[in-house]
Amino acid sequence: MKKWAEWLLVAGALCMGMAGCGSEEKNTSNADAEQKSETASETREEGQAPEQTDTEGSEEAELQTTESDHAETGLTFADLVALQFEFCSGAGGWSTDFTIEKDGSFSGVYHDSDMGDTGDGYPNGTMYYCNFSGHFTNLTKVDDDTYEMSLADISYQNTVGDTEILDDMLYVYTDVYGLEGTDTFRIYLPGTPREKLTEDEWFWIAAGNESETELTMTVIVNEPNEYGIYSYERSTPSEEAQGIYNSLLNYNDELEQQLQSASTQQEMNEITAQMYQNSDDSLNQIWHIVKYNSDETEFAQILEEQKSWITEKEAEAEERRQALLAEREKKEKEEYAKKIQQDRIELMRLKQGIITESDTIYEEKEEKPKMSFWKKLGNFLYHSKWWLGITVFIVGVFVFLIVDYVTKVRPDMIVLLITDDTEMQNHRQQLEEYLEQFTDDENGDGKVHVDIYPIPVSDNIDDMDYFTGNSTKLSAEFQMGEAVMVITDAKANEYIMADETLTDLSEKYTGHENIRGNGYYLRHTDFATKIDYPGNVDRDLSIGLRAPVKTSDSKEKMQKTYDVAEKVLLRVMDDLDNTTEPEDIVTTEPAETAVTTTKED
Repeated sequence: MKKWAEWLLVAGALCMGMAGCGSEEKNTSNADAEQKSETASETREEGQAPEQTDTEGSEEAELQTTESDHAETGLTFADLVALQFEFCSGAGGWSTDFTIEKDGSFSGVYHDSDMGDTGDGYPNGTMYYCNFSGHFTNLTKVDDDTYEMSLADISYQNTVGDTEILDDMLYVYTDVYGLEGTDTFRIYLPGTPREKLTEDEWFWIAAGNESETELTMTVIVNEPNEYGIYSYERSTPSEEAQGIYNSLLNYNDELEQQLQSASTQQEMNEITAQMYQNSDDSLNQIWHIVKYNSDETEFAQILEEQKSWITEKEAEAEERRQALLAEREKKEKEEYAKKIQQDRIELMRLKQGIITESDTIYEEKEEKPKMSFWKKLGNFLYHSKWWLGITVFIVGVFVFLIVDYVTKVRPDMIVLLITDDTEMQNHRQQLEEYLEQFTDDENGDGKVHVDIYPIPVSDNIDDMDYFTGNSTKLSAEFQMGEAVMVITDAKANEYIMADETLTDLSEKYTGHENIRGNGYYLRHTDFATKIDYPGNVDRDLSIGLRAPVKTSDSKEKMQKTYDVAEKVLLRVMDDLDNTTEPEDIVTTEPAETAVTTTKED
């Protein structure tokens, strides 16, 4: 397997000098996206995909745009190579991503996850997925802003309708979403007036477009379904090759660990076959990058180098095979000659009367030396060290998990501290101790404990989520019902769409001087003094309660958690001294963006 990896690194290095840029400018979500995407999904399920075509042997039918075609159209497929195309709404966990090469060929992936759709063998949810490829052709000019192209064929790596379970997740292989229902697509160039697109087409690309009056990017439109597929700059060939290589190393490292712990030969064979397939697939992907990012002369040279390398490696493999065969044949001859010599000696002894026919002629068994107990133990440990090591490791992990479960203090209440206030986060322990005064022993373990989960929220949370994971953590918490009480500021309320996700406290506790909408505001109380916070807290800092809905847990379970949090909140409200009229308490309208929350069935 290391030789496959070495070849991938060599192939990746061929791409390192190729031009390109990889700045990704992703589309962001909007408030109406979820409803729109749900409607679109229903349409997708009812629609028909273009006919699935077997593309094996497509070398004979390779679809290319000629130089004369380029001259007539102005725009060529080669101009589209620098772009990554994506179809998504910004809401939910689905998208269709693909690239187009200079001969009109394209390849991409569609995925749509449903973490709540679980069952026996797939506790991690369901993934709707397809890996697709095909060809566009007949790129023609309509006007200065508009071009058209035809979908010649499309095929799928997996058979549509098949299912399998991988890594505790059910994979349902489907057709591609966004390219179905038509064989003709329109291409709109940057500068195209907005009026050329319908409202539904504009919906799909509006969030990523930098102008309200014209396009600032290249867009592909599926007119029958009114889909808009936006674009951004594609990664450079070297970046793509390096990414493929790194992914292969990481995945094969995991398989290597599985191989070490495999207990049967069948498991070892299956894991080894998967490693080989991963290497072969990655090699094909890198070879695809090399093919479409080299001129004909350079590609011909690389092709000859590859053929020469393959010939050399095959010759080396054959040489090693012949050497092994010769060595085995030599060993067999030596053993046979030794046996013949032993037979001759025994026959001579028999003729001379030294031994009788009843004696063992062909083999004299060597008496095994007697070993002490300690030598036997040492011999056993030496020959069984790997299995003993594995057994000790498994037992150790098992014991650790049991001890951790028994000794771990389970919180009676979890509170989300959603604010970018560093000082408030530093007072997490004091805040926990304060809230524990008003919390009962809900889990019955004889202890009262409150956990504060700090999640900083700022204007650049989505841009920095790759490094911090804050947006992902917040989304995960809102997918569960364990944390109902939230402490937020104005920015956090905008991000979590407080009006939709939090309970309207003003309806339940009318006339309370510090309650506005869905929050009990803390600025004009002695809250800062209670937790030793220096100075005044943010004027928009408030305590709220998430409305009970069906999450990954049942709605009934979240309702129980809600009752506990509400009881604590009432006790806190009674405890705090409202010393000043809250004249500067203001509420802000939540922006139309948020983490994805689970809607009530």
